[in-house]
Amino acid sequence: MVRGFTPIIGLAVVVALALAAVLGAMSLTPSPAMAATPTDVTAAPGDNQVTLTFPDQVGTGATPDGTTDASWEVQYRENAEGVAYTGWLGEATANVDFTDPDTDADIEDDAMVTVVISSLANGTEYCFRVREHDTAGSPSGASAVICATPNDAPDAPSAVTAELGDDPGTVDVSWTAGAADSWQYRTSATGAWMDMEGIAASAREYTITGLAAQAYNVNVRGVSHYDTGNTFGPPAAAGADITVTAAAPTVPMVELDSSDPGDNTRIVVKFNPGKTLVTGVDQITIEFTDFSVPSSIDTSDVKVSVFGEYGEGAALGTLIPDDGTADNEDTITNNAAAVSVDGEKVIIDLKVLSDDFVDRIDSTVDVTVVIHQAAGIKNPTEAKSYDEVEVNGTAAMAIPIDLKLSLSEDDGGRGDTITVTGKGFKNGTSMTAYKLRDMDSGFTGAQSLCSAIVDSNDVGKCEFTVTSPLFMSGNNYINVKDGRNQSVMEPKAFELTPSISVSPSGASVGDSIQVQMYDFVSGSSVQGVRIARQYLCMQSGMPISLMSSCGDGYSNWTPGGSTSSLGEQSFNVTIPDGAPQGRQELRVETDNNENDSTNIVISGPVITSTPSTVLANQRISLTGTGFTAGSEIAAITFAGEMINAANINGGEDVNVDNGGNWSSSVVLPMTNSTTSAGSHAIKVADSMGRGGQVMVTVPERTVTITPDTGRVGTLAVVRGENFPSKNDDGEAFSITIEYAASNGKTTSTTVPDASGRFEAQIRIPTTATIPSSNSVTVSFTTSAGTQVPILVSHNVPEGEISLSATSGSPGSTISVSGEGFKQYVPVSSVKVGSIEVTPSPRPSTDAQGMIAFDITIPGLDTGIQTVEVQVGGTTASAGFTVTESGVAAGAIVAVGVGLEPLGDNLDSIWHFNNDSKSWSFYDGLEGSDLENLITGETYLIQVKATQEVILNHKTRNLTCNAAGNCWNQIVW
Repeated sequence: MVRGFTPIIGLAVVVALALAAVLGAMSLTPSPAMAATPTDVTAAPGDNQVTLTFPDQVGTGATPDGTTDASWEVQYRENAEGVAYTGWLGEATANVDFTDPDTDADIEDDAMVTVVISSLANGTEYCFRVREHDTAGSPSGASAVICATPNDAPDAPSAVTAELGDDPGTVDVSWTAGAADSWQYRTSATGAWMDMEGIAASAREYTITGLAAQAYNVNVRGVSHYDTGNTFGPPAAAGADITVTAAAPTVPMVELDSSDPGDNTRIVVKFNPGKTLVTGVDQITIEFTDFSVPSSIDTSDVKVSVFGEYGEGAALGTLIPDDGTADNEDTITNNAAAVSVDGEKVIIDLKVLSDDFVDRIDSTVDVTVVIHQAAGIKNPTEAKSYDEVEVNGTAAMAIPIDLKLSLSEDDGGRGDTITVTGKGFKNGTSMTAYKLRDMDSGFTGAQSLCSAIVDSNDVGKCEFTVTSPLFMSGNNYINVKDGRNQSVMEPKAFELTPSISVSPSGASVGDSIQVQMYDFVSGSSVQGVRIARQYLCMQSGMPISLMSSCGDGYSNWTPGGSTSSLGEQSFNVTIPDGAPQGRQELRVETDNNENDSTNIVISGPVITSTPSTVLANQRISLTGTGFTAGSEIAAITFAGEMINAANINGGEDVNVDNGGNWSSSVVLPMTNSTTSAGSHAIKVADSMGRGGQVMVTVPERTVTITPDTGRVGTLAVVRGENFPSKNDDGEAFSITIEYAASNGKTTSTTVPDASGRFEAQIRIPTTATIPSSNSVTVSFTTSAGTQVPILVSHNVPEGEISLSATSGSPGSTISVSGEGFKQYVPVSSVKVGSIEVTPSPRPSTDAQGMIAFDITIPGLDTGIQTVEVQVGGTTASAGFTVTESGVAAGAIVAVGVGLEPLGDNLDSIWHFNNDSKSWSFYDGLEGSDLENLITGETYLIQVKATQEVILNHKTRNLTCNAAGNCWNQIVW
């Protein structure tokens, strides 16, 4: 196997040289200069020779007078074990020819120098390196070694012929010439050269397919290869173009909007039917072998268009053939009448849908079927040329499905993880991603990045991490290759962008961190450093601070120096006072407008509050770390309000020790902030301006009253939580409690404990209305004289009476008891129905507003009557059922008579005889077997609607619930 290019990385060494011309170099100025080590040397093999090119790096190390290199030399050797380099050969050497584009001493930077080394053996790999001399004759360091294999280009093909092939759309070419590794053709004078696939190197004829009906300029050339991997070497010179006009293809043409593997694509099928298609009778059948065809396709997603002359019987008559002009456009388009799917076949039934569509399609016209993307047909997932699509049984021209390569990111910096996705590769084979030497070098000298096994969908994915020096600043080219040696035609470019990193990734205010720059332009200077989008600024004699812009006597902080030849630089940054805490962006900006940023966690000084849930007037303990060593605490604020120095550390100074630590007690003032519930910041700053904060919580104050309902004149207990506390010095603030009723109020005062809790009693005013809802106000006053109230409600209940019996006949004596009335007030009146039965002497309420007395039920109509008691303007009542006298247990009444008050509302009544263990019922209809109702017996009555009724001298409340259950159990 003939070896390919083998790059060897050399070390560029810049040597200071004295001025002198060496080996024919031009004489420049007498000042000494330094010759630059040649870089970016490329090698192009030819017949018995190799051509080296590289840019003339003028100015590298030049002295102020601008002098530079004056001549160049080359060394080479066979790339074999034990073979030594030749001596350094200059322009005077017979088989080394240098071409310098510069004609005077003003050599332009990056002008290309060409070196041709001849008299080499074809098929043998040689390695080369180059150096240059300054005008004093001193040589530079040697360039990196680069290797190439000269090879003889094939002879130009001769006796090239081209003529129409047997099949439409084809051209047969033949030629004679010397040996070549493979052959190529093109079909236009400026078109791309295409490989003749599937023929041997010794072949001298080929059929070009897939041509349209037009003229082509056909040509042939031979190509030599460097290796068995088919890396192209020198091509032969081409012969003269031959013009051939191809015939119109009769095979169907299939066009895809997307040739990507597995894509859902729009499909255009063009064909000549070959026979007359009659609408309503014939079909168009398109078979998509290896494509993914859905089980059904909507008719609206398929369009049929016809181009050409229709002939006799056409609904629109004879149409003018399409000549491409708008006036003569003779396209008839109609939705397919019906579209069905049979496996991989799409079947289109043609039917006349309107008068605008012809009744037949002539055999000579062009038919176009458009299947829209919404139809859901997907390309094969494996990339290759597919020739299995058939239209009405005729195979279409092969459809190429291309390999697809994509990167998760098109650019990024060192350390980034990039996902490579290859589509269309052979499943079950390996897919390997390579970083190529350059865009045109193919896989020669490429380095593997990552590998994966292609999955069942012919998709392979793998990940690699961007590293240096493998990746260089600018575009880096990536390609993939699978287990069948398939690769993407064009590699994908990944741009390595400048990047920075910080170490450590977290720091406190005042700490120093290291910033490392990578892959910037060589010689770049840092113009500014930003933290949280604020510039690091400095002023003589003052510490660095953060500002939106470094004006008014400040200047941008810069580390000095510039990036190395590799685009790298490192420097230290001190996190300034005032830097915001948390995850912040650190950004570096350069004079080349190349910028990058990364995140850093700034912790700043740390403050701890004990406790973290605080109350006004409470003494708390604060401790701090990370403050300026040897300074003093200058200010402490709570929610932005300054805390008086007398409340801090007993009025004494708070000193920061040499480790940046301090501690102090703080009595929180009685201010609007400390008495406002929520999360608040306690901020502390030292005398050098460094500060931090801690978040504390002031809890919500609560007030409860027990009981929540109380009678006038009684005591209620008021409890409060999270009020201003009593601190360690015994200082406390008074809490005022006021119970306000409609006709008076009562007050009470108390002092909360160290936890901000209190408990106090308050009497409900005797003048309060019964019933009523009243307000209780709990308040205190801040040190600024602001009253802070909390309002809660409390209820006085209405008066209530209860009866010792709820029913009885006239003349019965019952006891009446009541509560909820005012104290020591006589009963105004007692009524049963409309008859007053007030006892004499009149009873009075006791100290608790309670009362008790007896009354006799007067002679009233049977049924429910109201017992009403009025005491000092407060009225209470209860119901009492008056019954007839003399109804004894066991009394019997006919069922119809006893239930007569129910009328039509009766559905049925049932009774269970416990002796006979049997049921009987009555519903007023034939078949009823319940005859009598017996006083004291239990019955089940079903009614049609809720009703209050007197049965057997007692009030009965017979109900139906929402579910329609209207059964009621009563004792008769």
